[in-house]
Amino acid sequence: MDELPEGADELYGIDPSGFIAARDALAKELKGKGEVAAASRVRALRRPTAAAAALNRVARDEPALVADLVKAGQQLAAAQAAAVRGDREALRDASRHRRDLIGRLATAATEIVGATHREAIAATIEAAAVDTEVGELLAAGRLTRDAPPPSAFDLTGVPEELAPPPRINRKAEERRLRADEEVAAAEGALADAEQALEAAEAATVAARHALDEARRRRAALDG
Repeated sequence: MDELPEGADELYGIDPSGFIAARDALAKELKGKGEVAAASRVRALRRPTAAAAALNRVARDEPALVADLVKAGQQLAAAQAAAVRGDREALRDASRHRRDLIGRLATAATEIVGATHREAIAATIEAAAVDTEVGELLAAGRLTRDAPPPSAFDLTGVPEELAPPPRINRKAEERRLRADEEVAAAEGALADAEQALEAAEAATVAARHALDEARRRRAALDG
């Protein structure tokens, strides 16, 4: 997982409605310090979805719970391998433990953002339990989008009322990702243009003042 510029990590702990404004303000601050590359990286950061933002908050409030979830996913994978050799009890215990952690995380996140996002929350938690990249992002509290549920994993650990939605179409997901990236790039270009406009307006004002001063001095000489 890439290291973020200073101050960028805090962006993922705020409400997503204020993400863009806070992100652009940080980018402007970094650019003002001469840290152009860092400013560009910050401006390209994507606003988290509602479900991702809720899970980020849970991860930051209860990091041990998220760490336990990732560990439980690893334990369940090992238990599944052991079950093939005949050890069914370990599989039952690992499944029960993972189910409990999923329920606790899903409940905490749903309380933050509301029940309308419960399916996306459940699917993302399931993915975090088996996908290293998603798990790392959740543990760091830096999720930006909902993750599709894993296709080849025991999904019985999700409480029935939080069951994940049908498998997301990969092509549609890729198109949405590209669209999000285009929006981020356009927002960055707009921020640059606005800054350039501000600089041009300031230069225009300074030039007018210089012209007025020069005219006054000439008038004084003529008089």
